[in-house]
Amino acid sequence: FSRLIKKSDPRRAYVLKDLDPRIHFALVCGAKSCPPIRVYSPENLDTALQWATEGFCSEEVDVRSAKGDVVLSRIFQWYAKDFGASSKDVLLWIAPFLYKEKKLELLYMLNNKKVKVRYSTYDWDTNNRYGVEEEQILGGEAPETVPNTLGKEMTLPNSTSPTSFSDLTSFSNPRLTTL
Repeated sequence: FSRLIKKSDPRRAYVLKDLDPRIHFALVCGAKSCPPIRVYSPENLDTALQWATEGFCSEEVDVRSAKGDVVLSRIFQWYAKDFGASSKDVLLWIAPFLYKEKKLELLYMLNNKKVKVRYSTYDWDTNNRYGVEEEQILGGEAPETVPNTLGKEMTLPNSTSPTSFSDLTSFSNPRLTTL
């Protein structure tokens, strides 16, 4: 961001000189493909960032040695420069945050064969992990109407009808690159 802010701008004093790439797993936009929301404090920051990164990588990095590829979240594509100068550097940055078996599989692939990097489709639908839909799935009784932010009630959609474009489509088109 320093190149975007003029030297005379007082906000420049608050620009980070060294970025900790783990911050990408703490920033949340509320989409299903986003990292989960966590609580951070000065006392737990390093540990919480470590856990957030490990958790995200365990869910969003798919090492498929039989196919010779690794499927990553689009976050690793969009912010690739924060993780490394090349696709191989990005994979080497990710490796320490993977569980032992997946980490060893990735490192073996990187040392012994060509690795293709694919990016999964990012799901921009709202992450409603603790919302009414999950309540219905868990067997609880969900209300037919809920208050909205204006204090008025709104009717919930029928759970069997599609509520978004992604409900109507089930294809993905990962981008393919080769190291």
